[in-house]
Amino acid sequence: MSPLTWTFSLRYSFCLLVLVSGCATLTPMEETRPEVLLREACELGSEIEAIEGSAWLDAHSKEASGQFPAQIRVTKGTLDVEVTNLLGGTEAFIKIRGDEIELNLPGKARQVKKGTWGGIPLRWAAVLFLGKIPCPSSTALRDAVPHVDGDHHLHLDLKRSHETFEYSFRNFAARPWPEGVHWKKKTPKGEYEVQFEFDQPDSKTRLPQAWTAKSSAGEVRFRWKRREVTEKGEKQGG
Repeated sequence: MSPLTWTFSLRYSFCLLVLVSGCATLTPMEETRPEVLLREACELGSEIEAIEGSAWLDAHSKEASGQFPAQIRVTKGTLDVEVTNLLGGTEAFIKIRGDEIELNLPGKARQVKKGTWGGIPLRWAAVLFLGKIPCPSSTALRDAVPHVDGDHHLHLDLKRSHETFEYSFRNFAARPWPEGVHWKKKTPKGEYEVQFEFDQPDSKTRLPQAWTAKSSAGEVRFRWKRREVTEKGEKQGG
C-alpha cells in the first residue's frame, strides 16, 4: 500500500467515524477554562495499563524510512515493536525503555541510542503508543502558567524546564478532545519542537486510533489496525 493510499484510507475512515458518531463531533469548541482543558488532555488514557495489537507505521527520518506493518506491545515506560514486511517476515525489533532505544536488525549488530527516534523524543514514545497525550509531569505542572487563547488553545509555559505546550481541541461526544500538541523545548544547542496530531478517537475509551509526530528530524505516522486495551484492575495477558 502506498503512502498516498494509506493517507486516503485514514481520512476515509475518519469521515465514516464522524458520520457514525453524529453531529456532536462537529459542534464548535466553546470550553475556555484552563483547568478543564488541561484535565481533558492530560488525564486521557490515565486508566490504561497496557495495549497490544497490530498497526501501520509510516516513517521518514534518517533512522527509518518507509511504511511498515508492526506488532506492538506497550506499557507505562516500555515499548516493544516488531516491524514486519508484507509477507510477515521480521524486519526489525525495537525496544524502548524510558529514554533509551534498542534496535535489532536480522544479521546486523545491535544498536542502542538515547534521545530521539524518527524525530520523536523517546520520553514520549510509550505515551503515544498508549494513546495518551504528551504532557508535563505532575511536578513540572506546579510551575506551569496556563492560559487559553482566542482559538481555545491551551498554553502551558514551564519556565524551569524551558518548555512550552500548546494544545488544540475539538468536541467529541460533547467534551473537548485533544487533537494536537505543539511542544517546544529550549536547549543549549537550540530550540527543539515537535507537532503531534491525533485522530480517530475511540467511542469507548476516547483514545486516538491514529497519530502523527512531525519535527525537523523526521515524521512518523501511526495507525492501529487492531488493539487490545488493558485498564487498571484488569489482568494482563501473557
